[in-house]
Amino acid sequence: MLLNVFFGLMTVNHPSRITLYHKFVAMGLLGFGVLLVYFSCTTTIPKTGDLYQIRGQLDSYYIKETKERWGSRFHATILILENRSRFWTKEVNKSNCNNILRPGAMVRFYIDPHSTARPIDGAVKTYGLWVNGVQIKSADSALSRDKFIVRFVFLGLGIFNISLGSFYLRKFLSKSES
Repeated sequence: MLLNVFFGLMTVNHPSRITLYHKFVAMGLLGFGVLLVYFSCTTTIPKTGDLYQIRGQLDSYYIKETKERWGSRFHATILILENRSRFWTKEVNKSNCNNILRPGAMVRFYIDPHSTARPIDGAVKTYGLWVNGVQIKSADSALSRDKFIVRFVFLGLGIFNISLGSFYLRKFLSKSES
């Protein structure tokens, strides 16, 4: 209430009156929800057969921490092969990378040649990881994780936002009519 009064979006004498602020919040929730549902339904997740296998000798690696647009932190391990190609993975993290990765180790993973994933430090997203023939994570389980996030988490968040936006809009529309 104080924030609304401060920005002059709601009058103190008529607190139940619907304002432009309430409409924007409700429409924003509805719009964001629709975008999440659309994204969930249209994003393609590659199949294992569509991936290209990459093998090489590890030259070096480092952990890259990036900040996402919505404020969360994201850690990716950047693998640099001897031919200087760069790839990023989430299969190893800060706590276990020194035990798993060693310069000179033979690594194998898969990449999507048609990936729309954002490069991190010029590195390409990978699926699965094998180090010196030992499987750390299979490509199938990495693809399943991505599929779960896109198909279920984004869809659930989208439906939640649509429901909340609809409720919010109905609540304030009914108050403005009375």
